[in-house]
Amino acid sequence: MENENQGSFKKDNCLAAIGDRPAEITDNAKWNEMDGNAIAYIHLALADEVLSSVAEKKTANEIWETLISYTSPSLCTVRFS
Repeated sequence: MENENQGSFKKDNCLAAIGDRPAEITDNAKWNEMDGNAIAYIHLALADEVLSSVAEKKTANEIWETLISYTSPSLCTVRFS
């Protein structure tokens, strides 16, 4: 069963913001909104210790790439409530 955060992440097209910008999204305002929503959802899911390590990242894709580069389980702690 899908948790509430996963459903919202899909509903707001946030998954599209993790990666290269899809060719069909030509509206900069729409892309910025999608990226901003993805950033917000990612920030909400991260423990404070991890959040501080990605705070300077400007895009959802930058945050995601930083998170997957971690190999230490303690740095990858995700908080789901």
